Amino acid sequence: MSAITICLLNWRRPENVHRIVNGLLRQTPRPQMFLWNNSGQSFLHRGIDWQIDSTRNLGCWPRWWMAAQAETEFVASLDDDLMPADDRLLADALEVAAGLPDEQALGPFGAVLTTERPYQNHLPVQQVSRLTPVDLVKGRCLILGTAALRRVFAQVYASGASDEDDIAVCGALAAGQPRRHLVHPVFASRLVELPAGRVGCEHRPDHYARREAARRVWLPGTLAVADKTPNVIQPTPRPSSGEPTTRACKPVLRVGTCITQNYLSRAASCLRSLPNCGADPFVATYGFHAGEEVRRNFPGLSWHHLPAGQPADCNGCVQYGAWLDALPHRPGDVLVMADADAVFQRALDRDELAMLQALGPDEVAVGPNAGKQDTLQREAARLRRGGAEPTDQTLDRLYPAFARLPCYNCGFVAARATWWHRFRAAFVEAWPEFDKLFSHRARCQWLTCWLIHKMGSTVKVLPHSIHAHQHFGVPAGCRIDGRPPIVLFGDRLVFFAHHFLEILRWRAGHTS
Repeated sequence: MSAITICLLNWRRPENVHRIVNGLLRQTPRPQMFLWNNSGQSFLHRGIDWQIDSTRNLGCWPRWWMAAQAETEFVASLDDDLMPADDRLLADALEVAAGLPDEQALGPFGAVLTTERPYQNHLPVQQVSRLTPVDLVKGRCLILGTAALRRVFAQVYASGASDEDDIAVCGALAAGQPRRHLVHPVFASRLVELPAGRVGCEHRPDHYARREAARRVWLPGTLAVADKTPNVIQPTPRPSSGEPTTRACKPVLRVGTCITQNYLSRAASCLRSLPNCGADPFVATYGFHAGEEVRRNFPGLSWHHLPAGQPADCNGCVQYGAWLDALPHRPGDVLVMADADAVFQRALDRDELAMLQALGPDEVAVGPNAGKQDTLQREAARLRRGGAEPTDQTLDRLYPAFARLPCYNCGFVAARATWWHRFRAAFVEAWPEFDKLFSHRARCQWLTCWLIHKMGSTVKVLPHSIHAHQHFGVPAGCRIDGRPPIVLFGDRLVFFAHHFLEILRWRAGHTS
């Protein structure tokens, strides 16, 4: 007999459901498969063990009614835009589930909810490298014990939960208490995203309002004491401009990127993965407004518009700090600006978060470039495109002792907001003269490294476990492994896998 029953829904993506069932048939052990057919049309597949054809669309809830009838030890929901990438995923996941208390749900996608923010601004958790407690395991793939589901089924069913079924189930299992469920690394990079179209619940205009209302009913422990009135969304007030505010608030860590409209498609892998980072993710859009469709395609991000025409525009690259005018922040906040030709593979762990949050007012964290001995002299040689570009003698006259200064990779720069403001002012002042020297589109990195030195900043060089890039080949100690491919440093997922083209090409082919 199977150890787990997978409960599926069919509405407007029957091709996906056929693929999913075929993939589940290859699992060892083979699961039982129940299907609630919401589509009103015929659906047949030999792998389905029990199917109910409904004459109307009843949303997501019926899968849990079917799950409560299962005779297996475990049950799971699986959305119709997701399938296992290998035939051992269920076996490995069940081994993990068997060791958990029966009131805990397990899955690859979760949410951490905070008292300060509504559901729409929750912290998504996925692609983790270690077991991570969450408030909610999202219903895209949610595994729990059948006996536990039966205990809470009547309570949840009576509530009328329809498309917020995952919140209701997780909240009932946890008795409303926070951080009771788990996202596990056993799922990392072992699921395939299928074409989703625009037929999911997340495309409803009231999607987040419904999710927030359900959160208030089922997870009251994630609300502030003075904010437990039901069905009311109260977003955190933010300053109206990008200038730092002096309000007495706890500093936060924010991780983001800045893109132009032309770069949007190339940045898709980065934007989809950015909510994985374990911090407050943001995107600054330079010269264009991200419309509603763009925001829906990349959920879990906060979007901020930066007008075109910034004083130091290097082919649309304004990572030097122009985005500060668009992003609400406080002086003590730690702000990370990252390039968008990368993938965030996991969340920052506790030690990494502590290291970044401990940055002093004159400290900056950056990654290595072309090895420990890389210098601005070597970077200048890489930037030259012809004899008309500056010689070392010219550079030494303008930037004394440049030749021995280290060159860092500035695709990931972390510092406090106060440092960013000082750096931006220095960059804008130095740019007009420097811009005349080189024509290479990556020339801003050279100036960034020079200014870090000139400002007297203390540099913390990030380990490859946080930032690894492939501009000069795969760094020592790193490797690309697995199918789908992942980037590892030793045996650990790299947090920010930068410019790993194989990774980006694979993701582009599977997430478009």
